[in-house]
Amino acid sequence: TMSIASGSTLATVALSGSNTVSAATVNAGTSSYAVWRQAFQVNTRTLWLKSANFRLTGSAQADALQNVGLYVDGVKIGGNAAMTMTNGSNYLSFDMSSVPMQLTTGSHTFEVRADIVKGSSYNVTVSLQQASDVMVYDPQVGVNVAVSSFTASTAGTITIGTGSATVVIDPTFNTMTNVTGGASNIAIAKFKVRGYGEDIKVTSITATPVLSGST
Repeated sequence: TMSIASGSTLATVALSGSNTVSAATVNAGTSSYAVWRQAFQVNTRTLWLKSANFRLTGSAQADALQNVGLYVDGVKIGGNAAMTMTNGSNYLSFDMSSVPMQLTTGSHTFEVRADIVKGSSYNVTVSLQQASDVMVYDPQVGVNVAVSSFTASTAGTITIGTGSATVVIDPTFNTMTNVTGGASNIAIAKFKVRGYGEDIKVTSITATPVLSGST
């Protein structure tokens, strides 16, 4: 006679506490900003995280967030999220099925970070809507484990502030270029100017040469 084992033999995973991302105004051009953060508690044995899907809502364009990564205890796992559409809603989807993330017993902080590149004056909210949006696998028993006692985890609304611009030296430019005296139209500097959030009007640029070792 084969008896069905009690469900208590399965490991468990559950949300711990509440989402810790507060509502904020963040200027476009901000990199690696935490748009969602939640603690998870794993009990009994190590589990494998295979995938996670986060719903994206708000008035900002779907591509206002770029380079969206999932971090566990401060370490990025897998590649950047893929933007998918399910039942008319945008989702940030992470697929780690080929190389699952091991979650040891104890508390782990999950965090979604993104570059906010556009959408000035609009807003965006990231949430984990249902237990099935997280796929966690128990390798010892060989089945998926549902997040227990699940309630939706919604981060504070991120309002995207005014546009901004960055100026950096063009990495293709050799700052040690020798210039021959008397030459004309020689490039002595190259810069990359990038606008974020909205169109940026540049009215002036001041460059200050610093001469050293000249004759």
